[in-house]
Amino acid sequence: MTERVLAGMSIKQLNLALEVERLTPGQKLVLLVLANRANKNDEAWPSIESIARQSCMSRSGVKNALRGLIERELISKMSRHNRANVYRLTLGSESTKGSLSDLQEEQGEGQPVTVGGH
Repeated sequence: MTERVLAGMSIKQLNLALEVERLTPGQKLVLLVLANRANKNDEAWPSIESIARQSCMSRSGVKNALRGLIERELISKMSRHNRANVYRLTLGSESTKGSLSDLQEEQGEGQPVTVGGH
């Protein structure tokens, strides 16, 4: 795990996530899991099961937390057919580089970008 944290920008994202206030405990845990998994582009793509396992939450609890984080615009989500969603953390002014449509083109995915939905 040390290599993972040092390799990406997740230390920056973890610090920003720790400073976010007025979240439910579930939202905070999910945000921390995503921040820990974030790459240099502030993106993470863990499965719901992986987030649930790392946060000790149920799948439905994770989904509710993700929905709340999206509504608060702390993360955005790109749905991918038959693959884990990509979550982009939007916790700092520098973390909003690019748009999800740019990510979609980079990923070569033809799926629509979903922000704030299921």
